[in-house]
Amino acid sequence: MRVPEHGLRKTGTPVVWLAVAALAVAIGLAVPPLQAGDDEETTFDGLVLMKSTRTTQVYRKPDVDFAGYARLMILPCEVAFRKDWARDYNRSRGGSVSSKRVTGKDMTRIKEGIADLFEEVFAKELGEKGGYPIVTEPAADTLVLKPAIINLKVTAPDLDPLARTQVRSAGEGTLFLEMIDSVSGEILARAVDRRADPERHYWQWATKLSNRAAAERIMRQWASQLREAFDAAHDGEVARKDDSGDRH
Repeated sequence: MRVPEHGLRKTGTPVVWLAVAALAVAIGLAVPPLQAGDDEETTFDGLVLMKSTRTTQVYRKPDVDFAGYARLMILPCEVAFRKDWARDYNRSRGGSVSSKRVTGKDMTRIKEGIADLFEEVFAKELGEKGGYPIVTEPAADTLVLKPAIINLKVTAPDLDPLARTQVRSAGEGTLFLEMIDSVSGEILARAVDRRADPERHYWQWATKLSNRAAAERIMRQWASQLREAFDAAHDGEVARKDDSGDRH
């Protein structure tokens, strides 16, 4: 298994890692472990840089077999706005009396909503669709997902139901995900992936529903790609066992 972290640097890893846009594919769960070399970057906690692009970075332990993890424990998602987002947003509203300004209470409400939506989307994609039991207790076959959405930028937050704003993009955010052995607590992989709601060639009204839909689309991309990576890892393990059995 593999995951991203901070720092941009390209390494001489094989072509299998060229799935730039796919976070989970970039994590490469089904790929045999790669050995760290002189030209590879290693973090302080022993994770090797496997993929680095402008928007995606992936690190993982080189000797971990993720096929051994059948269940998932998803920790509550931490959410952090981009620094000075509220200040910049309020400045953009000018001095209009009719323009509601973002408050600390608004930011807390938005963060809680994003965290709840993340849990809902990942549980559905990985649990219901993927068939991986979502559990709350550690076990030898349980992998912990520790997510955070950072650098969150909402173009037009839903502050006043009577106010209407037109936007071309709902905003953007970055997933910071750590994958941890539930028994030992060892970090096995780390991934960072920045996603934005695509900027359209036309304006559309921003509402609470449209903002939620945009966030859900991005989260579903993250979750579905992670599910596909887990599927590939477990299919590979089944194939290896079958091949071993045929030789006896």
